[in-house]
Amino acid sequence: MVRIYFTWLLGFFLVALSAHAQEKRGKVSAIARSGKQEILLRWAPNDPATWRLGNRHGYTIERFTIGKNGSIDSTGQWMRVQLNSSPIKPWSLEDWEKIALDDHYAAIAAQAIYGESFEVSGPSGNMITMVSQVKEERNRFGFALLAADHSPNAAQASGLWLKDTSVNPGEEYLYRICLAHNPSSIPIDTALVTAQAIVPPPLPPPPDVEAQFGDQVASIRWNGFYFNHMYVSYQVEKSIDGIHFMPVNDLPIVNGDRAGREAQQLVLIDSLAQNNKTFYYRVRGITAFAEVGPPSEFVSGQGVISLSDVYPLIDTISVIDNHIAQLQWTFPDSLQNHVVGYKVIRSASLNGSYELLHKNLLKSTKFSFSDPQPLSTSYYRVQAMGPDSTFTTSVPYMIALEDSLPPALPSHFEGEVREDGAVYLHWEPSTSTDVLGYRLFRANDPDEEFVMISSQTIQDTIFTDSVEIATLTEQVYYRLVAVDRRFNVSDYSEILSLKRPDVVPPVPAQLTSVKAQKEGIELRWQASPSEDLVEYVLLRWHANSSGFQILQRFNASDSAYHYLDTSVKAGTEYRYILRSIDDEGLSAAHPSVTITALDIQAQEGISQLNGKADREQRLIFLQWKAPLSQEVSGYRIFRAVDDAPFRYYQFSEAESQFLDRRLTVNHQFRYAIQAIFEDGSESELSQEIVVEY
Repeated sequence: MVRIYFTWLLGFFLVALSAHAQEKRGKVSAIARSGKQEILLRWAPNDPATWRLGNRHGYTIERFTIGKNGSIDSTGQWMRVQLNSSPIKPWSLEDWEKIALDDHYAAIAAQAIYGESFEVSGPSGNMITMVSQVKEERNRFGFALLAADHSPNAAQASGLWLKDTSVNPGEEYLYRICLAHNPSSIPIDTALVTAQAIVPPPLPPPPDVEAQFGDQVASIRWNGFYFNHMYVSYQVEKSIDGIHFMPVNDLPIVNGDRAGREAQQLVLIDSLAQNNKTFYYRVRGITAFAEVGPPSEFVSGQGVISLSDVYPLIDTISVIDNHIAQLQWTFPDSLQNHVVGYKVIRSASLNGSYELLHKNLLKSTKFSFSDPQPLSTSYYRVQAMGPDSTFTTSVPYMIALEDSLPPALPSHFEGEVREDGAVYLHWEPSTSTDVLGYRLFRANDPDEEFVMISSQTIQDTIFTDSVEIATLTEQVYYRLVAVDRRFNVSDYSEILSLKRPDVVPPVPAQLTSVKAQKEGIELRWQASPSEDLVEYVLLRWHANSSGFQILQRFNASDSAYHYLDTSVKAGTEYRYILRSIDDEGLSAAHPSVTITALDIQAQEGISQLNGKADREQRLIFLQWKAPLSQEVSGYRIFRAVDDAPFRYYQFSEAESQFLDRRLTVNHQFRYAIQAIFEDGSESELSQEIVVEY
């Protein structure tokens, strides 16, 4: 078993794996590099299965001449040339040996294609453990393509490279690259790429190169995203005089993020031999054809001492007369000469926001500071600034002044209750400087005990509460106190009374009596017990109206709870609703009642009602004689089954007959009919008849 130890190539492998293996399966991609006398072609499969097929069967390359001097032949009659007489495949192992000794990328590619086993080993660690779990075939695939990206020899020997020298200046070509043979059932997309036989444009320098310098270390950053379609890797160069540059990295730097999520910036960390000496850096890009682009503008700087591993130590803080805090601190003697200056910062809480207590940086020789206005509880920290302008900070030191006085009461305590039950409360903060927060209390009656509604001390001066709206209690009451950092509590605020929105409709008045009399229809009702009632509205409906119409309004304070409707027509059916309305416009109504006005002169009814059952047709046929005294608009048909009472069954506009098809066998069906006249009056019910079915 052959084992490869490529610790230095581990980062490259991860990149190759993510760049090639995560694309869509079954595809060959290609790029071209134009030249006036030649065009270089590079292609690559996108997954291990396609790579394996390409190694076994090789690739064919066709060229189509599609135009010249920037003009495309729109007829589509393009001249086709096959550039290889036999499939382009990886070289034999014997041929690889000729180049592998001088080209380590070629050695990697040969081992990936022909090695008996392919393992990646190196120092123990999480990254190595993760890589070792990747399948061997994917390892081979990733390393082989990475090697081809950085060595023309490796690309050509891998069967992934071609130089087309049979080009004519100015002509534009379309190249089609595909597998010579595909025995698998998975379709493989063909690679298409265009190129023109012209002098290629110069390669661009990498943009946005920056450098940050620390303690014997430099961090070089540049934009690795802008030209990622052109450069597959980068080389960082270093100089001590700004003229003569040498590569920093033995191997090119590639974008280590996953495909589709390339980093905007690439980073190289370089160690410096010493601080206080200027070093220069620049970056070059490397294409997939192993072309090295022009250098970027150089950046320079010097390493500086860092204080990141040490920090000031506050020795003591003395409180003088309970209103002056005196701080003293020390700093390690070995680095004291590198301190530029100090800052003293203070906060009211351990993890709160710290404020600077002085305008200018304190001198590096100063090791004390007086705070003339300390808080009741203060947390102090001292920061030391190093030569690199960064700060190192001491651990906090806390002092507490003696304090037994309650804080000042907050002012302008106000609020409102919204229709959804949300209560918005706000107030002006307490004028005391040591206020920790506020506590809120609520009650439904000003004389009952107020209950605290905030489980924790409120830090803000606004608070949102919620109350029940569907209740008869119209008011809700609040009180507020302030709490300082020693937990001294202020007096209670004045009671804040807020009115709940009225969303509960009133209790409806009850219609106790509805009678048809000679003079009209009399209605009586029992008053609503709701205290906020404003009025009653009596509404009436009959068959010829478009809907319920207001008949009369009554002031809720009136003592008369009855009404005689004298505007009714004899024999007409009316429906009444009594609606109760409160001061918020909410209303409730007693269920409607229906009554027919008395008909002093009885109308002629129908006669000669007959019925016959037809079992074959499954129906009962009714027939009668219509009244002759008035015009009839229709008939109400009443039906009863067996001994059940009569119920209104159906309205019919047919002349003197009706077919009943909703039947059940072995039952008696009883019928009676009432005529409805054009003026809205109605006849008495006819004599009933019984039909056996």
